[in-house]
Amino acid sequence: MSDTENRSSVEDVKRVSSDSLQNHSSDPHWPIQPAVHQFADAGALGLCGFCMTAFVTGCYFAGTKSIAIPNVLVSLATFYGGTIEVLCGIWELAKGNTYNGTLHTSLGSLWLSLASIYIPSFGIIEAYAEAPEQLTNALGFYFLGWCVFAVVIFLASLKSTYPVIATLVVLLTALLCLSGGFLSGSANALKAGGILLIVTSFFGWYIVFGFIATKQNSYIRTWTLPVHIFGKKN
Repeated sequence: MSDTENRSSVEDVKRVSSDSLQNHSSDPHWPIQPAVHQFADAGALGLCGFCMTAFVTGCYFAGTKSIAIPNVLVSLATFYGGTIEVLCGIWELAKGNTYNGTLHTSLGSLWLSLASIYIPSFGIIEAYAEAPEQLTNALGFYFLGWCVFAVVIFLASLKSTYPVIATLVVLLTALLCLSGGFLSGSANALKAGGILLIVTSFFGWYIVFGFIATKQNSYIRTWTLPVHIFGKKN
């Protein structure tokens, strides 16, 4: 086929496609796709998983209704807060969002690793059967390591919004309380950490609602409250 025929063929395809779109443009049921496919933001889903798991974990550590068996927490941390949030983080990385990708993949891993501690087949708690004090100290350093991560994320969020910063500050404080509680054996510190995790979840849900509530689907909107950028000229 000659170059002229090739060009003719391409033009015919373009003309037919254009005609088809024009003919169906007035039909609201015609699924016209944009020229460049827009991927949805997975951050809201990942944050939902985090908030739900943080809420239940907080209730557990706070000793709500005297619950001491973590099995329900394990199921939630394994699937919604763990697997789903990690997948959301990977999705964000694929989109090129390094911040959200790092945040959600790491926090999802936090829940997965925490769940694995209480899963008998992993043998983690059983390994400390003869030295239970080592288990509490190990958990203290475990949460202390996550405190360092929270500080890093907090410093990388200083130009975001006040709800994001508030969520990270409360989360960092909760992790510090849990770390101190395990290292010192203080039940009050663990309870405080649990309560702060509950508060963290509500801050996070506020951000989630801001993600998913639009003027097309809700009469209620949230305030994003962006942080003032120092040195920026208006």
